[in-house]
Amino acid sequence: METLGIEKLQKSVKAVIGLGMTVTKSLEDGNVGTGEWVKIGFDGIKLASALKDFNDIKAEVKDLDPVEVEQLVALVQQEFDISNDAAEAMIEEAFEILFKFVTSFIKK
Repeated sequence: METLGIEKLQKSVKAVIGLGMTVTKSLEDGNVGTGEWVKIGFDGIKLASALKDFNDIKAEVKDLDPVEVEQLVALVQQEFDISNDAAEAMIEEAFEILFKFVTSFIKK
């Protein structure tokens, strides 16, 4: 049986992380300037673009195997970086739990 891969899922995860990190960095000083709003807007457009393939992403999620889950966990750990290390570790762990939950409970 051929697997679908995780390319579109990876793209969407990167877009979510990128937008989240941009918002987090923008809020660090309590003042979101014009340039920061522009960056948030661009990252929002990247996320919308990544999610346009929602049906393909949904199919990739349903087709996830343990190796792909580990690849997604590694992607989150590589891409996600905020100044609060404790919060970063908790969020990375939450992504890992989410990916494993999905593979355990979504029927193929």
